[in-house]
Amino acid sequence: MFYALFIVGTFFSFFCQNKKRVLLFFTLALALISFFRYGIGTDYFAYQYLYDQLYSSFLEEYKYGLAPQELGFRMVGSIFKELGIPYQLYISIIAAVNLFFMYKLAWRYSENSMLAMFLYFCMFYFVWTLSGLRQSLTIAIGIYYLVKCIEEKKALKIIVISILLSFIHTSSLILIALYFLSKAKLSMKNYIVLTGVAVLFASLPLGFIVNYIPSSFLVSKITPYIQQNVSLNPFDFQSVARLILLIVALIYYKQLIKAKEINYKILNVYIFSILFYFFFQFGGELSASRLSIYGRVLEILLFSNIYSLYKVKINKLIIAYLITIFSFLYLNKELNSMVQQAEINYDSESIIPYIHIYNSSEYTFSSRYYHLVKQIPKR
Repeated sequence: MFYALFIVGTFFSFFCQNKKRVLLFFTLALALISFFRYGIGTDYFAYQYLYDQLYSSFLEEYKYGLAPQELGFRMVGSIFKELGIPYQLYISIIAAVNLFFMYKLAWRYSENSMLAMFLYFCMFYFVWTLSGLRQSLTIAIGIYYLVKCIEEKKALKIIVISILLSFIHTSSLILIALYFLSKAKLSMKNYIVLTGVAVLFASLPLGFIVNYIPSSFLVSKITPYIQQNVSLNPFDFQSVARLILLIVALIYYKQLIKAKEINYKILNVYIFSILFYFFFQFGGELSASRLSIYGRVLEILLFSNIYSLYKVKINKLIIAYLITIFSFLYLNKELNSMVQQAEINYDSESIIPYIHIYNSSEYTFSSRYYHLVKQIPKR
């Protein structure tokens, strides 16, 4: 299923490009996979367990709820339960909202919207649409409105949206900083120096400092993601991969800006997000990636727009080939990570299966939450 969708997406990306019906068809295909999935996504059963533990009353959840998620997210879940909405429909609605805003982002800001959505499928779909439900909402809604507010110069609007989204996932407050950083006018030399400083900063053992910061709302939200004894290595695989992607963006920096004015500010958001990854790496991979992901999603726009810069047929074919290879490798990485983290029990020599609600009885999972949802009664 996943590889079939890859083949279809590859064909559409390079032969159908900016056709709205094709983009809509591919997005709907991604939606259908997310709607009927079972156990697909690292946090599928974890969120089912949390949903089951919510009170079926808005007021009761507000008064007595003890789950660690942000209040707004719990309130939405509680309202859904009060309406009698089952977990499968609940996660389907969240996935639909996520994909709707990614569709809007790709259509409005990419020169090859189908390629942008295809890249989203290969790079981010399994982690953010199928797994991190809370942050997936804030990423999709937040990054769309961030770019839109940057384009329309509406600072107050993105501030209000970011604050509202913070009740779903606190990390969305980073959008406010990204809005103002998008206006920075820096030279290529400035970006290179900042990158060097960020990488150097990432090698410093600063995690312990958080313990000495006076308690506050923001610190209390950040602390659970801080790894106190993290082994710092700014040149591990994740860091090097980000540096390579950043270098590619900088190579095409002038061409992208010349092609479209908004690309300048999109590039600023992307570059500063990569720098955030290094500046926040003292807290470990999880905290750094969660704070930098908002800008990283813009890779789907930047790299689809880079492809559109090429006009000579042979050059387009070479770039299309490179993008296809990169996307296939990235998709394989995401699928293998998802299988390991979701702890799916299946014949490892077979192609990774698409497990859905109609064949779920054929598979088992080793994850702790898979067993918990079957043992602990719902509220």
